[in-house]
This record gives sequence, C-alpha cells and structure tokens, in this order.
Amino acid sequence: MQNIFDTLAQEIDKAVAERGFLSVCDRAQALGFKGGRTDLTSAVGYRFERGEPNAVSLHLYARSYDPSGPDQVRPCITRFTVTAVENGALTQQYENEYEGLITL
Repeated sequence: MQNIFDTLAQEIDKAVAERGFLSVCDRAQALGFKGGRTDLTSAVGYRFERGEPNAVSLHLYARSYDPSGPDQVRPCITRFTVTAVENGALTQQYENEYEGLITL
C-alpha cells in the first residue's frame, strides 16, 4: 500500500503544478479505488477509498471550492488529501493545494 500512497502523492503534486483536478481521480480509479463525486453545496468534491476492514486502507479526497464570502472575491482553492488508516488510526497523510481555476 505504501507504493500506491506514494504514487497518489506524486499524482497530486503533478495536478497542483498543472492546475489540474480529474487526473488524480482517474489515477485513483486505475489503482483500484472505489468512489466518486460527492454532491457538495458550494464545491466540487470526490472521495475514493481502497482497502479492507482491519487492515491498511487508503482514502483520497479531492475538493475545489470558492472561499469567498459576502462582498469578497477570492480565488478558488483546490485541495487534495491522501491518507492511510490502519486499524482505525491515521498512520500517514499527504496534502497539497493550489489557488485559482481548475483545469478538468
């Protein structure tokens, strides 16, 4: 599972450098992750998971949202997080993000 975790972390860095989004989700699915789009009120979000109960499982969260409030104009934030969980405890986490429009 460590190899898969590292592969996703590299794909996240690539997506951040390219201001991409769906490439990370596509890569997760190619690696056997299950999941998909989550309907969020003010964001585009995806959740994926791979693993077995009582063993190491990997979770990927990809989210792009507008942090602007009333009378504010701020750039969108796109954040990716991959976590490793073993026996219910977080053992590893990697995050990266960028500001600006996403490229699908």
